[in-house]
Amino acid sequence: MAATGIALADVDEVHRALVRVERAITDLLLFIGVHRDVVPMPPLGLFKGLEQPYASPDAITKMDTLWDQLAAERDQWAKGIAEEF
Repeated sequence: MAATGIALADVDEVHRALVRVERAITDLLLFIGVHRDVVPMPPLGLFKGLEQPYASPDAITKMDTLWDQLAAERDQWAKGIAEEF
């Protein structure tokens, strides 16, 4: 398959737009105001407690930190939609 020329930053922007459209429709137009996070579950949640993790403890700590940072950033995407209308 040939490369499409899409960068991860492009995917990020499309994802942000989709989140904001979904929130505008469900929260503002349909009045279904249910709290939900953009990022639904922490990483490696299914793998905690395994005897032999697939990554080193240091790598897991770094991944958790990055996950929390990205989740906090993405949770801001759903804010300020009403003011933009």
